[in-house]
Amino acid sequence: MKITRLSSKEYFQTFPAPQHAFNSARFLGLNSRKVSEVIYLCIADSKPRLGLSIGQLDDGSLLAPFSAPFSGFDFNRRQSAETMLEAAQALRAEVPGLKLTLPPAIYAPDMNSRTLLALIAAGAKIDYSDWNFHIPLSPRPNDYLETLSSDSRKKLKKALRSPFHTLKINNDPQRAYRIIQANRQQHGYPLRMTLDDVIATTGGPTPVIEADFFVLTDGSTDVAAAMVYNVCPGIRQVVYWGDDSSVQNLCPTPVNLLALNLVNHYGNLGDSTLDIGPSSSGGILSPGLCKFKDSIGCQITPKHTITL
Repeated sequence: MKITRLSSKEYFQTFPAPQHAFNSARFLGLNSRKVSEVIYLCIADSKPRLGLSIGQLDDGSLLAPFSAPFSGFDFNRRQSAETMLEAAQALRAEVPGLKLTLPPAIYAPDMNSRTLLALIAAGAKIDYSDWNFHIPLSPRPNDYLETLSSDSRKKLKKALRSPFHTLKINNDPQRAYRIIQANRQQHGYPLRMTLDDVIATTGGPTPVIEADFFVLTDGSTDVAAAMVYNVCPGIRQVVYWGDDSSVQNLCPTPVNLLALNLVNHYGNLGDSTLDIGPSSSGGILSPGLCKFKDSIGCQITPKHTITL
């Protein structure tokens, strides 16, 4: 197995359908200023087998991803176990010390499982595993309420009697961002994307990543908001959401109601999965977030970070 460095143009000619939006040419190009170099690797024998984009920092350390929740191989077709193991061995020899975060298993589950197992077999080590939550949308959304606990259903039915509804506001992302920003400040959570970052990533006629913005509103007051990426066919990812605690008394369980409305919206569009994201950081669990995500009907898959 041979590893070759390619230019960005060569890489995306070789792998024209990246695994997900965070591996796309435009997303990597937008965030390339955050690293000293973006390295594009092609792993091949008689034909290209796997691709990987890596960020190299000023100190020489290697990260994949370098500005996203996860990375993983790009590929044009499923690869055999033998090929995956040979590729993993070659990659460890080429870029020892690379820190690689794989997508949760809801993304290309067969190939990402093969990637994990091949890397471990080749000697790579799992640094930590984050708890990643998602809501299946198929065969939902019509039976979503029935999957919840009786207490969660009771609270949601009360919220459904309120005047609050979910409004998509793609032409006004700042309106949603203000609520999310207030939520992060109220709870002391970090907000890594500035409004300028959001607009640069999702704005314009041909956005780097297609996104939807929502507010939960009664027409006069917005109490919660969400920013949702179209990450890959069938999967939508809630990048940010939250309520404004200064007005949340106006609507019971606002984010639970927002979750129900997002399930209905994307389920009716035919999507299969709503990725709610992790409830841990660096493997350190947030029990409160886990409890909330359990209450809205989430399931868990691990998101592994590996050092080669």
